[in-house]
Amino acid sequence: AHILLMGSCAQKIADADAAEYRRSGLRIPRKKPVLLSLFVMLPQIILYLLLWLNAESSAMLNAFLLLNAPFIQLHRLLIGGAEPFSAVPMLQQILMVLPALVTAAAWYSGYTLRYARRIAEITPAVPRP
Repeated sequence: AHILLMGSCAQKIADADAAEYRRSGLRIPRKKPVLLSLFVMLPQIILYLLLWLNAESSAMLNAFLLLNAPFIQLHRLLIGGAEPFSAVPMLQQILMVLPALVTAAAWYSGYTLRYARRIAEITPAVPRP
């Protein structure tokens, strides 16, 4: 549900940007969708860094799981019942960043696909000779 919500929000923003293109004729900068997708994953990355800095705290681990509720089952699978976070093997600690990357990818793909479609609808097709 989280991934679909991110894609849907990105599509709404892409629709607004395409409407702006229709009014002004100026396309958005190429870096805008990339930067927005990085900002979408920023809260999860900040929480992960806080967890990593407080690796000995079981309370921080539980707070991290609650604040990342869309991916709580994946995180519980990776943690495997280990308390505190420092007890989790390093590979599994690194894999806990994966949901943030998936969130950014869902946002980026939702935005770029919708924006390209809307621009194609607006721009007239050039007939071939």
